[in-house]
Amino acid sequence: MTLLHKKHLLSAALVITSVFFTYKTIFKYGCDALSNSFICQLTILFAILVYSSVKPTRKFLASYLPLTFLYLLIPALGLLCGHKIPAHEYLASFMVGNFFYFSVLYLKLAPEKALTHHRVRLVISYICDVLYFAALLYALSFYLYFVANGGILQGDIILAIAQTNPREALTYLETSFSGTQLAVFSVALLAILTGGWFITRVFHRTYSKTDSNMNNQTSQQIITGRIFRTVSSLFIIFFMGVMSLGILVQSGKGYGCQAKQVLAFSCYMLRSYGDFVKNRDIALKNIQFSGAVSSGDQEKGVYVLIIGESATRNHLSLYGYKHDTTPRMRERISENKDNFRFISFRNAYSSFTHTVQSVTNALTNVNQYNGEDLSHAVSIIDIAGKAGFDTYWLSNQSGDSMIVTPLTAISMSADNIKFVSESHKGGKIFDLDILDIVPKKFNIEKDSLVIIHLMGSHTKYLDRFPEDFSRFFDEEDIINEYDNSIYYTDYVVDRFFQHFSANTNLKFFGYFSDHGADPRQMGNDHNTTHFVFDMVRIPFIVGFSEKYIQQNDTIVSTLSQRIDTCFTNDLIFDLMLSVMGLTSSNYYNSSYDLSSNSYSINMENARTLLGEKKISEDPDYGLNTK
Repeated sequence: MTLLHKKHLLSAALVITSVFFTYKTIFKYGCDALSNSFICQLTILFAILVYSSVKPTRKFLASYLPLTFLYLLIPALGLLCGHKIPAHEYLASFMVGNFFYFSVLYLKLAPEKALTHHRVRLVISYICDVLYFAALLYALSFYLYFVANGGILQGDIILAIAQTNPREALTYLETSFSGTQLAVFSVALLAILTGGWFITRVFHRTYSKTDSNMNNQTSQQIITGRIFRTVSSLFIIFFMGVMSLGILVQSGKGYGCQAKQVLAFSCYMLRSYGDFVKNRDIALKNIQFSGAVSSGDQEKGVYVLIIGESATRNHLSLYGYKHDTTPRMRERISENKDNFRFISFRNAYSSFTHTVQSVTNALTNVNQYNGEDLSHAVSIIDIAGKAGFDTYWLSNQSGDSMIVTPLTAISMSADNIKFVSESHKGGKIFDLDILDIVPKKFNIEKDSLVIIHLMGSHTKYLDRFPEDFSRFFDEEDIINEYDNSIYYTDYVVDRFFQHFSANTNLKFFGYFSDHGADPRQMGNDHNTTHFVFDMVRIPFIVGFSEKYIQQNDTIVSTLSQRIDTCFTNDLIFDLMLSVMGLTSSNYYNSSYDLSSNSYSINMENARTLLGEKKISEDPDYGLNTK
């Protein structure tokens, strides 16, 4: 091997390694892990290396312009949605497109001179084609989402897609689009994929070979070509340098562009999900108790926590809604019968509009206020289990998704896990079917924590209740169906209470919804791109046995005085630790415990949308109805 070939081989190895670790950093930690200046410098470096290897041609423009201009125009979608878009966002988005293009292109070109094995070069070339196609599809996804939903693609939408399963995806398509719309959308998607494939083929053919005609050129042609390449290289370097300076000066901490933010958020959350699942054993070992573990009663009992789905309190008659959707809840709270005292909270909100993030925060020590990282979080189930509780997870929701979510890991950490779908023998499944998988007996020598996860008012609303629960007909169909699903949930929750109070030493019974919904936006009823506060206003009720109240009067009396206090459901964790007598845990924080005198959350500092929105912005804060 000649010295020249060794230098080429070393150069190719260094470039391939740098590109690999750059992309690894992006997808592991999100784009925010790379500073603006570093990304700009990398892009300029790749552009210099590319322009020193090939000369710009029309075919170069045919693969360069579609990709970079798709990224350039992504911020314009915000204008169509009525948002103000600063100029630096266009520059930043364009730079992201350039970064993808030139990094992939040089990764494709680097092995050309260094590697003599044709098949190896071909494999690398095709890998780069796939990367180019992926960058193209990522940009196109913003436009497809805008056409389909009329909003801007967000990172949480990417996560929602990853967290769904085929049944939920099919239901979403059925409720969001007509048959004609689906057909048109499918044809458009096919056309876009075909166009993307065609552009990728241009990219492949343009750079799959080195310039074989160089030896046949005259010295004048060679000099002219070199001058052209030099001038064009200087131009693009200057142009990108100006863009980089503009981005750095105007956008401050980060690229103010959607293309980077979506990727950064998605990568960060997916990494957190993976770390949470991977660190389960380590987290369990970190749980400690500084004192006695007791709720004040030597007699063991059962604590039941029911998690609803997509129920906005705006549609519960318990909170003043016109349709009597929750007659049983109203009756129990007003009469406190069956030796149980119920409390309803009027200003409860969800921390997010999607189930996985919302319920994960509700059941772990991670919330919007403490800055804790999900990677090393622990759940209520973990701490209860460590304290000697028997733990149960009973669900009418599917445990399947495209990725392993923290919610899946939380449920799987319970001692007893049952899903209705695994035992049901056919036909429609409703929430009351969970009663069939409730254990016949509980260990009376241990406390038990039972978490029940309902389907509640998840779309499609009509599928969430039996036909004989169709009670409301005076509004448009979608509102009637949603209200009927709430009415059925009221019945189901009451049946669960009857069962546990009659068959166990029930100490605590609670119900809250993972998030709300705006049923008028069917298909987007809890989509952050169409956010309204209906999507985070939730019902929250708790109940205590008379014996529990006698022994824990301070907890119950404090909660009774705070029915109008602002509360977000990511604080369920600390409240439940208090209720179960586990405040000696090293993960308990009284500042987030609604039953504590140290509770510090109020309307002014309460947040939703994972801390991005203030509850004080809710125009109907403090009102029971719209």
